[in-house]
Amino acid sequence: MPRVAAAQVKATPDKATPDKATPDKATIDEAKRLYADGEKRFGAGDFAGATEAFKEAYRLTRNPVLLYNLGFVYDKQGDATLALHYYEKFLADAPDSPRLRDKRVEVAARVRAMKAQPEPPEPLPNAPAPTAPAAPASPPPELRHEVVGEAPAAKPIDITARTPDGSEWTLTLFYRNGGEDVYQSTPLKQRLGELVARIPAAVTRDRTVHYYLEARTADGRLVASSGKANAPNVIYIDPAAPPHYYRDETSETMVPPAPPPPPAPVAPVRDRGGGTTALTLGKWAASGGALALIGTGIGLYFASASYARTLEDEALLSRTECQTPPCRVYTDARKDLEATGKRLQTWGHVAIAAGAAALVGAAVLWYFDARAEPRKSPRESPRESPRESIEPALVPLVGPGLVGAGATLRF
Repeated sequence: MPRVAAAQVKATPDKATPDKATPDKATIDEAKRLYADGEKRFGAGDFAGATEAFKEAYRLTRNPVLLYNLGFVYDKQGDATLALHYYEKFLADAPDSPRLRDKRVEVAARVRAMKAQPEPPEPLPNAPAPTAPAAPASPPPELRHEVVGEAPAAKPIDITARTPDGSEWTLTLFYRNGGEDVYQSTPLKQRLGELVARIPAAVTRDRTVHYYLEARTADGRLVASSGKANAPNVIYIDPAAPPHYYRDETSETMVPPAPPPPPAPVAPVRDRGGGTTALTLGKWAASGGALALIGTGIGLYFASASYARTLEDEALLSRTECQTPPCRVYTDARKDLEATGKRLQTWGHVAIAAGAAALVGAAVLWYFDARAEPRKSPRESPRESPRESIEPALVPLVGPGLVGAGATLRF
């Protein structure tokens, strides 16, 4: 049975994550079980199952030898992009110890060969013979994509990629929850010089998320990929993992910001003159006439009151000072005085009533003048914009608040 490189599973924390605790015995035992399961799946040709088992073992122990196994499995599938990613990560993380020195030299040579040749090179010289048909070779690794290995739960995941200059490729992200069978797809969009697509936070509810990228030409021809449907890249959901999304994105889908609301309509500004000439003259004439009539009526009222007091005083004297007749007599002069007082009283009532009527008419004229269309002053320049008036219009109010008073005298 063909075998991948044996990995001594032990507590070897990743340099990039020194804050992770050293695995306990139970964790190491689980990693050994996963490694054995991945080796068995690889021998049976189940490359997708092998990569998932190796990745889970690596997540538990951070043993860099497992990175070599992952690169080797992707290399066997012809996925040069992911193979290079894990080979280079192995060279960066694996210690330069006598036990791994030969393996490091071998992998370094393989990486140089993969980068130098336009077509995928032959497998490693000591690689086991495949027991399953090899997948079609991928194009040269022109699709630049940084594989995401871990992400926190309940957070979106942004997948980024770059294409060669001048290419007009269309990139599509395919993703699914680890417990689902069907992939969902979304196109990658330009953002700050790179292509980005988002895996929604709702998909990160399980232990893993699977995804792969495809780049196609305008006629639909596949020209590059990162992962495949049967061998996707696996993102492990870890609460301690750093978030992997643009923090300025506030929604699950990257949409352009909403346009600003239109400015509020500005009410037309009335000219200070307002209304028409006839209404303007009429309202002021009616207002002045109403005030004059009411003032006249009040004056006549006080004059008639003066006559009444004079007659009452004389009547009082005729009762208190007359000891023996003949006493004071109600002469014709006093009769004329009484008649004059009554006329003044009558005219006072008429003037007040007429003033009240004129005041009502003035209020009506003020109302219609306020509703009339603004008229433009002849002196206003055609280029001059209307001026905003901040002075309140003087409009009389007619109603319960208007209190009138009248007085009558009895002779």
